[in-house]
Amino acid sequence: MGTSGGRSEVRPVEDWRDVYDLLDAVRMRPNAWVRNGSLEELAVLMFGYHLALQVHDVDEPFEFHRESGGFASWLSRTRGWSMTIAWDAAIVENLPDEPPLDAFFRLVDEYREFAGQPVRERLAVVEEEDVITFAFEPCAEDVAWSPDWLAENRERPDHPELTGADFSASFFLANVHCVIHGVDLSLRTPGLTVVDVALLLEYARRQLKTASCVAVETTLTQHVFSFSREAETVTLTTNYAPAAAELTWLELRQLADRAKAEAYRLITAAHPELRENKWLRETVGSSPTA
Repeated sequence: MGTSGGRSEVRPVEDWRDVYDLLDAVRMRPNAWVRNGSLEELAVLMFGYHLALQVHDVDEPFEFHRESGGFASWLSRTRGWSMTIAWDAAIVENLPDEPPLDAFFRLVDEYREFAGQPVRERLAVVEEEDVITFAFEPCAEDVAWSPDWLAENRERPDHPELTGADFSASFFLANVHCVIHGVDLSLRTPGLTVVDVALLLEYARRQLKTASCVAVETTLTQHVFSFSREAETVTLTTNYAPAAAELTWLELRQLADRAKAEAYRLITAAHPELRENKWLRETVGSSPTA
């Protein structure tokens, strides 16, 4: 497999400075890191790297969230690709004639040149007002994200399998990064689960098919999201951010799908065995609906 470009030498792991040193190692010896040149496996590997940064409280910017962040936003803006399916799937789908890892590293090299430009030049390429960014940032203090955690509710020894209530209110806590056309609706607070946020957006999407407005509250933190729809325009206000965000009906549907997909990916990346959890698979991991 060819992976042209990059460094001629790879730093030892103990000398790595950032995620790009990890990518240099993968580029030089791809078969040692991912099977069959799988870009999805590389994306999961990078999620693990990001989770380790949080667990060990390392202050390092991470630009490779699968559906948002610098790299995904850059791809969306410069290529016109949807990030609902995540950057790894978008690369495979849009560049079918190029080996996935080759395509990824070629794009990463281009992105690094872009990211190294002065801020003013970058803004000429990517205008944040034209972008919706969304990502979950798992809370390191939540032991549920650890692969060593036994994925069950030990308070119910007779029925330990995780239920919808467990996923929605107890486990897999995260901060939420959400900027809608320049309006920052991000949340950094304890007690917010990825499933709760994903299902909140899904519920709003379903209600707005037939209703003109709906207000939804997070399960534990009492953050209120109020949606109003007029034709193809949706206005979103909250009880914690001063500004209102405006997006299209299509963008809201894509945002709900993105949140569900990302919640499911994060949980099952940390605990692959939870792919067998019927409630999680059918409620959160189900295919997007119209």
